[in-house]
Amino acid sequence: MKIQYLKQAFLWLLETVIIAGMITYLFEFLKPTTDFFEIITRFITATVIYQAFVLLFNKNLLDVKRDSLLALIEIYEYALIYYECKEEDLKNVLVESIDAVNPKKVFLVGHAYEQLKQLKDYLNSSNEEKMAVTFIKCRLIDFRHSYEREGHAWKNTLFLKYLK
Repeated sequence: MKIQYLKQAFLWLLETVIIAGMITYLFEFLKPTTDFFEIITRFITATVIYQAFVLLFNKNLLDVKRDSLLALIEIYEYALIYYECKEEDLKNVLVESIDAVNPKKVFLVGHAYEQLKQLKDYLNSSNEEKMAVTFIKCRLIDFRHSYEREGHAWKNTLFLKYLK
Protein backbone atom coordinates (compact mmCIF):
# COMPACT_ATOMS: atom_id res chain seq x y z
CA MET A 1 0.00 0.00 0.00
CA LYS A 2 2.75 2.44 0.91
CA ILE A 3 4.71 1.68 -2.26
CA GLN A 4 1.60 2.24 -4.38
CA TYR A 5 1.01 5.56 -2.63
CA LEU A 6 4.61 6.61 -3.27
CA LYS A 7 4.35 5.63 -6.95
CA GLN A 8 1.16 7.67 -7.34
CA ALA A 9 2.67 10.65 -5.52
CA PHE A 10 5.76 10.46 -7.73
CA LEU A 11 3.66 10.27 -10.90
CA TRP A 12 1.56 13.23 -9.76
CA LEU A 13 4.67 15.27 -9.01
CA LEU A 14 6.35 14.28 -12.28
CA GLU A 15 3.26 15.07 -14.33
CA THR A 16 2.70 18.39 -12.59
CA VAL A 17 6.33 19.50 -12.95
CA ILE A 18 6.51 18.50 -16.62
CA ILE A 19 3.22 20.09 -17.65
CA ALA A 20 3.69 23.21 -15.50
CA GLY A 21 7.24 23.49 -16.86
CA MET A 22 5.95 23.38 -20.43
CA ILE A 23 3.30 26.01 -19.68
CA THR A 24 5.93 28.19 -18.02
CA TYR A 25 8.14 27.78 -21.09
CA LEU A 26 5.25 28.89 -23.32
CA PHE A 27 4.66 31.92 -21.07
CA GLU A 28 8.30 32.83 -21.74
CA PHE A 29 7.45 33.43 -25.40
CA LEU A 30 4.65 35.83 -24.49
CA LYS A 31 6.74 37.92 -22.15
CA PRO A 32 10.35 37.05 -21.33
CA THR A 33 11.19 36.93 -17.63
CA THR A 34 13.74 39.17 -16.03
CA ASP A 35 14.44 37.40 -12.73
CA PHE A 36 14.17 34.07 -10.91
CA PHE A 37 11.22 35.21 -8.76
CA GLU A 38 9.15 35.82 -11.89
CA ILE A 39 9.95 32.33 -13.20
CA ILE A 40 8.81 30.79 -9.89
CA THR A 41 5.64 32.89 -9.96
CA ARG A 42 4.86 31.75 -13.49
CA PHE A 43 5.57 28.12 -12.60
CA ILE A 44 3.16 28.31 -9.65
CA THR A 45 0.55 29.98 -11.87
CA ALA A 46 1.03 27.27 -14.51
CA THR A 47 0.63 24.58 -11.83
CA VAL A 48 -2.63 26.13 -10.66
CA ILE A 49 -3.92 26.44 -14.23
CA TYR A 50 -3.03 22.81 -14.97
CA GLN A 51 -4.57 21.48 -11.75
CA ALA A 52 -7.76 23.44 -12.42
CA PHE A 53 -7.90 21.98 -15.94
CA VAL A 54 -7.40 18.43 -14.59
CA LEU A 55 -10.09 18.94 -11.95
CA LEU A 56 -12.65 20.32 -14.40
CA PHE A 57 -11.87 17.72 -17.07
CA ASN A 58 -11.98 14.75 -14.69
CA LYS A 59 -14.98 15.96 -12.71
CA ASN A 60 -17.16 16.65 -15.76
CA LEU A 61 -16.30 13.41 -17.50
CA LEU A 62 -16.81 11.38 -14.35
CA ASP A 63 -20.14 13.04 -13.60
CA VAL A 64 -21.40 11.84 -16.97
CA LYS A 65 -20.17 8.30 -16.24
CA ARG A 66 -21.72 8.33 -12.78
CA ASP A 67 -25.06 9.52 -14.20
CA SER A 68 -24.97 6.67 -16.69
CA LEU A 69 -24.21 4.14 -13.96
CA LEU A 70 -26.95 5.54 -11.77
CA ALA A 71 -29.47 5.11 -14.58
CA LEU A 72 -28.34 1.51 -15.07
CA ILE A 73 -28.65 0.82 -11.35
CA GLU A 74 -32.20 2.20 -11.41
CA ILE A 75 -33.25 0.04 -14.37
CA TYR A 76 -31.77 -3.10 -12.82
CA GLU A 77 -33.42 -2.41 -9.46
CA TYR A 78 -36.78 -2.05 -11.21
CA ALA A 79 -36.09 -5.37 -12.93
CA LEU A 80 -35.55 -6.99 -9.52
CA ILE A 81 -38.85 -5.53 -8.35
CA TYR A 82 -40.51 -7.01 -11.43
CA TYR A 83 -39.18 -10.48 -10.59
CA GLU A 84 -40.42 -10.10 -7.00
CA CYS A 85 -43.98 -9.04 -7.86
CA LYS A 86 -44.45 -10.23 -11.48
CA GLU A 87 -46.26 -7.03 -12.47
CA GLU A 88 -46.55 -7.13 -16.28
CA ASP A 89 -46.96 -3.35 -16.59
CA LEU A 90 -43.57 -2.85 -14.94
CA LYS A 91 -42.02 -5.37 -17.32
CA ASN A 92 -43.53 -3.56 -20.32
CA VAL A 93 -42.22 -0.19 -19.10
CA LEU A 94 -38.74 -1.68 -18.62
CA VAL A 95 -38.68 -3.27 -22.07
CA GLU A 96 -39.94 -0.05 -23.67
CA SER A 97 -37.29 1.96 -21.78
CA ILE A 98 -34.54 -0.34 -22.97
CA ASP A 99 -35.85 -0.21 -26.54
CA ALA A 100 -35.84 3.60 -26.39
CA VAL A 101 -32.11 3.76 -25.59
CA ASN A 102 -30.10 4.91 -28.58
CA PRO A 103 -26.43 4.12 -27.89
CA LYS A 104 -25.32 6.80 -30.37
CA LYS A 105 -27.15 9.53 -28.43
CA VAL A 106 -26.83 8.30 -24.86
CA PHE A 107 -23.51 8.01 -23.05
CA LEU A 108 -23.21 4.47 -21.68
CA VAL A 109 -20.29 3.10 -19.71
CA GLY A 110 -18.40 0.10 -21.06
CA HIS A 111 -20.66 -2.70 -22.23
CA ALA A 112 -23.77 -1.23 -20.63
CA TYR A 113 -25.83 -1.27 -23.83
CA GLU A 114 -25.13 -4.98 -24.34
CA GLN A 115 -26.06 -5.62 -20.72
CA LEU A 116 -29.31 -3.73 -21.20
CA LYS A 117 -30.09 -5.87 -24.24
CA GLN A 118 -29.27 -8.99 -22.21
CA LEU A 119 -31.58 -7.77 -19.44
CA LYS A 120 -34.32 -7.28 -22.02
CA ASP A 121 -33.77 -10.86 -23.23
CA TYR A 122 -34.13 -12.13 -19.65
CA LEU A 123 -37.28 -10.05 -19.18
CA ASN A 124 -38.81 -11.45 -22.37
CA SER A 125 -38.01 -15.09 -21.58
CA SER A 126 -40.11 -16.61 -18.84
CA ASN A 127 -38.13 -19.80 -18.25
CA GLU A 128 -34.87 -18.35 -16.89
CA GLU A 129 -36.11 -16.47 -13.82
CA LYS A 130 -33.50 -17.73 -11.34
CA MET A 131 -30.70 -17.07 -13.80
CA ALA A 132 -32.10 -13.60 -14.53
CA VAL A 133 -32.25 -12.64 -10.86
CA THR A 134 -28.66 -13.82 -10.37
CA PHE A 135 -27.57 -11.87 -13.46
CA ILE A 136 -29.32 -8.74 -12.23
CA LYS A 137 -27.83 -8.95 -8.74
CA CYS A 138 -24.32 -9.48 -10.14
CA ARG A 139 -24.66 -6.52 -12.50
CA LEU A 140 -25.96 -4.36 -9.65
CA ILE A 141 -22.88 -5.22 -7.59
CA ASP A 142 -20.65 -4.30 -10.55
CA PHE A 143 -22.51 -1.07 -11.27
CA ARG A 144 -22.49 0.06 -7.62
CA HIS A 145 -18.77 -0.66 -7.34
CA SER A 146 -18.09 1.27 -10.55
CA TYR A 147 -20.25 4.13 -9.32
CA GLU A 148 -18.25 4.40 -6.10
CA ARG A 149 -14.91 4.02 -7.90
CA GLU A 150 -15.81 6.80 -10.32
CA GLY A 151 -16.67 9.00 -7.35
CA HIS A 152 -13.07 8.80 -6.17
CA ALA A 153 -11.37 8.90 -9.57
CA TRP A 154 -11.65 12.69 -9.95
CA LYS A 155 -8.67 12.97 -7.65
CA ASN A 156 -6.39 11.28 -10.19
CA THR A 157 -4.13 13.21 -12.49
CA LEU A 158 -4.40 12.56 -16.20
CA PHE A 159 -1.44 10.09 -16.12
CA LEU A 160 -2.84 8.22 -13.12
CA LYS A 161 -6.25 8.06 -14.72
CA TYR A 162 -4.90 6.06 -17.63
CA LEU A 163 -2.21 4.10 -15.79
CA LYS A 164 -4.49 2.68 -13.07
